[in-house]
Amino acid sequence: MREMRETRGFVLGPYNPSPTTGLVDVPPRRRLTVWNALWLIAEGAWTILVGHWVTLRNFWRKKVTDQYPHRQARRNWLPGPGYRGDFALITDWKTWELRCIACLQCQNVCPSGCIHITPEGRGRERHPVEFYIDAGLCQYCWLCVEVCPASAITMTPDYETAVDTPRKLIRDIDYLRTRGLEFDDVQRPLEAQQTAEAEHEDKGE
Repeated sequence: MREMRETRGFVLGPYNPSPTTGLVDVPPRRRLTVWNALWLIAEGAWTILVGHWVTLRNFWRKKVTDQYPHRQARRNWLPGPGYRGDFALITDWKTWELRCIACLQCQNVCPSGCIHITPEGRGRERHPVEFYIDAGLCQYCWLCVEVCPASAITMTPDYETAVDTPRKLIRDIDYLRTRGLEFDDVQRPLEAQQTAEAEHEDKGE
């Protein structure tokens, strides 16, 4: 028999007595019978019904789920300039080369270390051979855009970046160059006054 010892009026052992009743706080047990088993099954079924009551109550109501993307194009939300979305490298239309001079400032300032550049050449001939951005590590802090002396990198309004594997979040130089063909310059946020004027024009006021 396990040795019991008394401390502050309580017996230390498998179970301590209840301070209220003084009885040992042992979980009550019932002898399993057919009726007890049926009662447990009915109790479990009732618990399931109660737990799904909200679902059952709303099953036949009119659906309010809003599908995305919307079937009406005018309802699709499009971020304004300066939105911190996906990345792009801007092309110099005079030379048809990337503006990037591979100065590595964006790579050095990045707090997440998600930018990797392999430069080539010297002086004005310096350019990136490889340019990788891991969007899965990015904090979208905009520092790479702010620090770029050549205005070569921009963040786009692309906010849908869901993929099935992390590797697909790595943007290489070909992807960044192709995405940047849409932009002539860095996409910077609109000033408050410009935003108000744009909203005023959209409302037709």
